[in-house]
Amino acid sequence: MEPSTAANQPLIEGSHFGAAAAAADIYDDRSLFRRPNCHPATFLLNDRQAAVAATVYTICASSVTFFGYCFLAVATSYQAKHMADVYWGVQASYAAIMMAELTSLCLSTTLLIAIYQENCSLMVPWVLGFIGSISLEALAIVYSNVLRDHINQGFDQLCHFEIGVFLSKTFINILVIGAVVRLYRQLKDGATWRVSDIYEL
Repeated sequence: MEPSTAANQPLIEGSHFGAAAAAADIYDDRSLFRRPNCHPATFLLNDRQAAVAATVYTICASSVTFFGYCFLAVATSYQAKHMADVYWGVQASYAAIMMAELTSLCLSTTLLIAIYQENCSLMVPWVLGFIGSISLEALAIVYSNVLRDHINQGFDQLCHFEIGVFLSKTFINILVIGAVVRLYRQLKDGATWRVSDIYEL
């Protein structure tokens, strides 16, 4: 006895609902973005996550830059005779950059705690201190490269590398400041990401 084909027929005669559903299933199998777990919107960060990611980047960038200039300070110490009178000026500029990076590192660590605590009062000092650290780093880089130019009679490859890295960091730092300021405004408007457990007795 042949099985009944009524189960395979659409509920409404003459409609293409069954064919459309089958086509949709095939499309779902071929397209990842049709699935809820793979939707592009799931990869977007909210304001708090963006601020946390920006702060973690700042901590990593400050640490890498600090150790990089520590290496440059040690390498420059072997060229003291070649650099003559400008040696201490270059070393002082490297020390200023390392101080700026340490300040940024401490401020960013405090900011990370403030974000998790949703404490707005610590975000304004971070913005001001971070901008000050960027300004100090820019002045120290220009000063050290001008002194080295006086000895080398031209800007060397290290100068181009320093300027390139600084400009790249500055562009990203603008985005970082924007993310933190956006979170600050959200918190001031009353937004919160804390999970409050409410138990009804």
